[in-house]
Amino acid sequence: MKIKIFYAIIYVSFAVFIVLPLLYLFGLSFLSADSVSFDTRVFALLGKSILISASAAFFSTLAGVAAAFFIYKVNLPFSGVFKVILLIPLFLPPYVYAVLFEKMILFIGVNPAFMRSGYGLVIIDTFIFMPLSVLVTGSAVSGIKPEIEESALLFTGIKNTFFKIVLKLIKPSLTASFILVFIFSISEFSVPAFLGVKVFINEIFVMFSAFYEHSAAMLHSLFLVVLSVALPVADKKYFSDAPFFSFGIRKMKINAYGGIGLRLIAFLFLSGWLFISFLLPFFLLLRDALHGGIGEFFYTFKTLFPAFLNSFILSASGAVASIIAGFAVAYKTAFYRKKDAFDLMLLIVFAFPSIIFGIAFIKFYGNIFSYFFSGIFMITAAFAGKFTFIAFKIILNSIKQIPYSLREAAKLSGISEMSYIFKILMPQIIMPLTFAFMTVFILNFSESGAVMMIYPPGTDVLSVKVFTLSTNASQSTRSLLILLQILFTAMPVLFFYFLFLKIKSKIYIVNK
Repeated sequence: MKIKIFYAIIYVSFAVFIVLPLLYLFGLSFLSADSVSFDTRVFALLGKSILISASAAFFSTLAGVAAAFFIYKVNLPFSGVFKVILLIPLFLPPYVYAVLFEKMILFIGVNPAFMRSGYGLVIIDTFIFMPLSVLVTGSAVSGIKPEIEESALLFTGIKNTFFKIVLKLIKPSLTASFILVFIFSISEFSVPAFLGVKVFINEIFVMFSAFYEHSAAMLHSLFLVVLSVALPVADKKYFSDAPFFSFGIRKMKINAYGGIGLRLIAFLFLSGWLFISFLLPFFLLLRDALHGGIGEFFYTFKTLFPAFLNSFILSASGAVASIIAGFAVAYKTAFYRKKDAFDLMLLIVFAFPSIIFGIAFIKFYGNIFSYFFSGIFMITAAFAGKFTFIAFKIILNSIKQIPYSLREAAKLSGISEMSYIFKILMPQIIMPLTFAFMTVFILNFSESGAVMMIYPPGTDVLSVKVFTLSTNASQSTRSLLILLQILFTAMPVLFFYFLFLKIKSKIYIVNK
């Protein structure tokens, strides 16, 4: 009974504070439809955005599945190092990575006009979101039973095994990867703004914030919302049920392909990608950032530190809310063996672009729930709405690995459901819970679209502060700001990573 009451509270809170503002935006959009006109330029811009995002999703998934196969299946030295370092772009705000990549492009002599075009945006988005594809497809690749591959290799070669067996087995995750990257790419505001590329999401932002054409912005946002939501909902069978963002509780035997030629290809691919995507851009950034000397470094550090603390608190608050809601839905889905509207609600809300969250919250809380018209509350709610689906997927996939009979045995022994959750289930999934918190925290910390719309006046948020200061700054100042953004991002990431390793070591000691 207690768990049902808790679930009901989470359900109602999520519906009222997060879903209702989005529905309110829909209502306002339809009411203002008669006062807004559309021209061919709007639909051309939408088509351009779809093409750019679809291209980035395709190339990210293509590179991601190759990297995942090399990391998880090829007997490669330092595969763990590759796995960690390749994820670095995912930890950074997208515009930070755009600055890094631009420096490398200028260094190697590519025409800057090329990078500040739709082609450049596709390339940068591919490198930004490729780690996301590695996470999604890697979960599926590592979950393939070794017996299947071993049987296939007895009759055919590695090439046929990969294309005819491995790719077919991970098809749901390939679909999920494409949809995820597409949603993130078409919703991304800061990178096209930095490059000066006109896309649909930036058009909505300019309408709402610069020209105060609120009716037009809200109505235009419907096109993006319908597009972003339609993909995961239409392909819910693959997207929602795919084992992406999964985290294994028990060790699994992973088949390793040990051919020298394949190992060399894997090493060259991963090393080359790592060098181009992070190492070279970072060293170029470091060179420019320290041009002003140590004094400027510490002065800028002191200036940004309060914004870092605010971002840390807001990101942690949003992550806690996402973990609580995600666990409630995951537990009910896993143990009550049924899905309800909450699962679909999380999926739909996750697909909403961040800028749309900002517009919806400003309109709803400014006009109706003025008591909650607080930037801090709205940012936390936006974080929870945007990324609870991620927490839900990680926690659900970990709970599914716990034998259902364990809960039944506890129930027959007279153990209450709450005691089972806190004394039996929680210790079993403490690592996935930590991983889920760390993942959602990083996504919150890097989020800039919704935060830029609703952060309270007088309160500095790191992602927004660095973005606004670096827009018109000199090359060395911009480099220093970006370097400090990376440093501030690395601090909580390393903290949670070592905490995660400590918990992991304790779990393995207990299991032994």
